[in-house]
Amino acid sequence: MKDRNEEERDILKEVGNIGAGNALTSLSMMLDQPLDLGMPDCQIVRRQEAGSLLDDPTHLYAGVALTMTGTIDCVLLLLMNKEFAEMVAGTLDSDEPVLDVNSLTDMQKSALSEVGNIMGNAYITALGTILDIRIDVSVPRIAVDEGSQVLNDFLIEHEEASDRLLFINSGFTAKGTKLKSCILLCPTDDSLSSMISQLSF
Repeated sequence: MKDRNEEERDILKEVGNIGAGNALTSLSMMLDQPLDLGMPDCQIVRRQEAGSLLDDPTHLYAGVALTMTGTIDCVLLLLMNKEFAEMVAGTLDSDEPVLDVNSLTDMQKSALSEVGNIMGNAYITALGTILDIRIDVSVPRIAVDEGSQVLNDFLIEHEEASDRLLFINSGFTAKGTKLKSCILLCPTDDSLSSMISQLSF
């Protein structure tokens, strides 16, 4: 018989796998190009471990955060690595070349924010459908910096979140180029317990 911790990991990983598929489908439609999704890597991690899961914490990342309220209180952070952010911004705002993700125009930041909003909401919709609840979502907030800095600022801002976080690393291919994005799902302790209780069989 599975122990409680293993059951929780399996449940949350299933949420992550479903959400990853939904998010990439939404992104493919938005970019109007096919994307091949690899197998998402879903892990339950402690807050202090999250930064070590980034491929290169000193690499530039664009982070988009969404706050969920209602039956559950949770925050979602989508991290797009430099190559992913430049590809998306260049596709959606073709009038301006993307020379570096650190010097994006306001229009390109807006495009990335919208991508984060759509992909994040795909995860949240999957979660709401599985839990059979309605979830209210905030407007997206975007930050561009080294991955470790974006992540640390986010975690400091949301100290009320549980020490157990769901980290989903998604790899996919666009026009032969391998790209990566990460999702960090940060529920409060009460919301995490409620999610596990509702999803347990």
